[in-house]
Amino acid sequence: MSYEIFQNAKDVKTVRKPEDVEFFQIIMKDLKFERDIDLVVFCASIGLYKYILKGTDIRDKYPSLKKLTSMTTFDRRRLFDLLILNYLKVENERIKEFEIYFYTGFLILKEWFKNNKENMKNTIDLYSNIIDDLFEKQDDQ
Repeated sequence: MSYEIFQNAKDVKTVRKPEDVEFFQIIMKDLKFERDIDLVVFCASIGLYKYILKGTDIRDKYPSLKKLTSMTTFDRRRLFDLLILNYLKVENERIKEFEIYFYTGFLILKEWFKNNKENMKNTIDLYSNIIDDLFEKQDDQ
């Protein structure tokens, strides 16, 4: 068996629903991500953490997504592919698995922004509270 990153998938996808696209842009601006793909990676990391390590349910197994960029611009593609292949033991359709974690993380982050953004003063405050609320506070329970 020869190894191909994400089974030679050509594209990375992002949200499609208009309300999701609007929130994606708001989150990207507020967190000061320069590239859309970086927010996709951030969301996928949140999704993986919450689902795999914390046992949170995946909310939408078949998200409606559209092409964002070509796979070659996804700098961390090998890392995520190997995590899914070796740690999660998913051999087929690994890009679909990545998309599920991305969208799960996006929904978690979107909900967090709806409930907390107004209380944040700046970007440092946003990141600090996201980390506190999504990661550390869960560990204490």
